Amino acid sequence: QQDLQDYESEIHHLISRSMFLQAQMGRPQQYEAQVQSLRSPVRKISDEILRYIFDDSCDTNEFIALRSKPAMVLSAVCSRWRRNALTMPAIWSRISLKWKMPIKSLLEYDKSNDDAELLFPLYKFLSRSQRSPMTVSL
Repeated sequence: QQDLQDYESEIHHLISRSMFLQAQMGRPQQYEAQVQSLRSPVRKISDEILRYIFDDSCDTNEFIALRSKPAMVLSAVCSRWRRNALTMPAIWSRISLKWKMPIKSLLEYDKSNDDAELLFPLYKFLSRSQRSPMTVSL
């Protein structure tokens, strides 16, 4: 009876060890992918050139869907891109509003309002545009 318990204990130990080793097998591939991303050609572009590309890419930020707001997309790629995007008020100052909501909702912004979730990105753009002249399409 004791031998049977010892065998079961050893089997459970070997199964858990096998699962651990299988999990470890994927680590070299993950590490290789991280190293490859560090060697990516886009990382060799200077911040100045990157900002020119951002400025050219962010023609108009439309408030329809996230993909139509290139400034938001660019600032979410990585910390370097976010830092560069946040130092460029001009890319946040070109917006197009194509909402189907009453103007009253836009003027009376209240965080408890149901529309607050829709308006939050607009207020982010307005604050990030700083003193840059706004270009607004309605």
